[in-house]
Amino acid sequence: MKRRRVVIADDHPLVLLGLKELINKYGDNRVEVVGEACNPDELWNCLRETDCDVVVTDFNMPSGKMTDGLELISRIRRNFPVVTILVVTMVYNESMIKAIFKSGANGVFDKGEELPVLVGAIRSLDNKSMSLYSSKWIDRSESHMTQADLEKKLSKRELEVIRLYASGLSGREIAKKLNKSEKTISRQKRCAMEKLGIESDVYLYQTISALGLI
Repeated sequence: MKRRRVVIADDHPLVLLGLKELINKYGDNRVEVVGEACNPDELWNCLRETDCDVVVTDFNMPSGKMTDGLELISRIRRNFPVVTILVVTMVYNESMIKAIFKSGANGVFDKGEELPVLVGAIRSLDNKSMSLYSSKWIDRSESHMTQADLEKKLSKRELEVIRLYASGLSGREIAKKLNKSEKTISRQKRCAMEKLGIESDVYLYQTISALGLI
């Protein structure tokens, strides 16, 4: 698997250091930090000077000229369309989460989640993805689907595939784990989403997470 080159940005030096150590620890030689930034301006300059596959950035970085997180995401998306954008934040507002995705982010990760999941997200996301990594942003009371409903609608293999997707594994990794072709895994995921009436990876993650199946 091609090594993914990552640029990380956070206005707290300790968080930035923690991100780098986390990626080095769990990256399994498939993820490499190639740039770091402490504010939006540094991030912008780093992206202009560094070839990367993924940007992992804090949403709120008040220092510098570009203090608006949505504006920063939109600008990165317009100027670096092939780069995957993963936003790390503690914002719990549903409307803001939707706005972050609308601005061009491919993933939103809650800082309170299990850290190894972040590395899984970095490895599995691409610039056409849209995935939410947080259990705190799910209102379980609004979910009308139960685990029994899920097991009734899906085959055992389809259920296993979407659980693995929601945990942060890529299609290739799931295929290898289950000893199936990537095409088969993609088809099973698509069939599962159709049976559940789910149209995006965001809602797939929400459904699986709300039921406590990750």
